[in-house]
Amino acid sequence: MSPRKVGGHVSIAGGLTNSVKNTLDMSGNCLQIFAGSPRSWARNPFPQDQVQNFNKQIKQQNLTPVFIHALYLVNLASDNPNLLNKSYQALLIDLSNGQKINSAGVIVHIGSHQGRGFDSTKDQVVKLIKKLLKNTQDTPFIIENSAGEKNKIGSIEEINTLVNQINSPRVKICL
Repeated sequence: MSPRKVGGHVSIAGGLTNSVKNTLDMSGNCLQIFAGSPRSWARNPFPQDQVQNFNKQIKQQNLTPVFIHALYLVNLASDNPNLLNKSYQALLIDLSNGQKINSAGVIVHIGSHQGRGFDSTKDQVVKLIKKLLKNTQDTPFIIENSAGEKNKIGSIEEINTLVNQINSPRVKICL
């Protein structure tokens, strides 16, 4: 029987490899990170030297799986073209960073339909996720449920609809 995986959401402040130390300090054996501030659109590719050191330390310490959580500002159901573009670009970088660090996936809250209803936004959400998958390699796109906030997309039924319509083995679910 394999050991239980217990970890937490840890900071990368000061560099990507600090998340390894932060995980070990809590006696964790897996981790989740933000690839930048969760409340800022600023996203950059991870520096290659940090990626190499991080991957080496993750392997040495057997800290897997590693997940990236997308920033909270993402809204793939928005009717604002600027917000949609920012959401797409941020997720594109998160998925690319996920590839670099062999992440088990990028965990994403889909966003809010802003009172327009899920049915009026699902085609847009499906189209954007398919585009993200087409323009990135391998890293799973993990749809996380919502806590039931008003207008948020993320019920089990809504996630099931999205997963079925996207129809990709890279799309996973986080509850």
